[in-house]
Amino acid sequence: MEKLHDYYESLDDEKLQRIAVYEAKDLTSEAVDALIDVLFDRGFNETLINNVHLQRESLSDNDIHHLVGEFATTECPYCGKPGRINAIKVTEVVSFILFTDVQKKVAVGCQECLGQILWKAIDKTSLWGWWGLPSGILETPKALSSNRANFVILNESFETPSDVFIEYVKSNIGYVMNYLSYKH
Repeated sequence: MEKLHDYYESLDDEKLQRIAVYEAKDLTSEAVDALIDVLFDRGFNETLINNVHLQRESLSDNDIHHLVGEFATTECPYCGKPGRINAIKVTEVVSFILFTDVQKKVAVGCQECLGQILWKAIDKTSLWGWWGLPSGILETPKALSSNRANFVILNESFETPSDVFIEYVKSNIGYVMNYLSYKH
């Protein structure tokens, strides 16, 4: 425990907070105890320390449902406008002769920002996706189709949290709880 405490003590505040928000669920009990001791010693707020504990617990479906609902009504992380947010999975394909890079990422934001993100991905993939053999020719239509399908979420069912949004919240409990604590 002493070595863990010394390790966390040697980190700057930003790195320490990143561990508390994003990695606490994967730490051993001894590491969590050492992390909390250092957070407390440095005067981090109690909400962050509580979030470390909550990440280690199994949240009920009701707790998850509550977090999803609360997070879905915060401001957009891209433009800052208050209102409803949701999440989509965006795919981009870039190719160059024998090299094809397929990137899939989750984007969380308001309807307008997610629409802009989708159009940028479609434009980029349409322009640069085709140029790889054979993967570019195979992956580009799949990516374009997937991105276009996301417009259904944006236009027809944006008010209902998507499966991608729910999974994002479940996978990022520490971030979501920390984000919500600073917004209230």
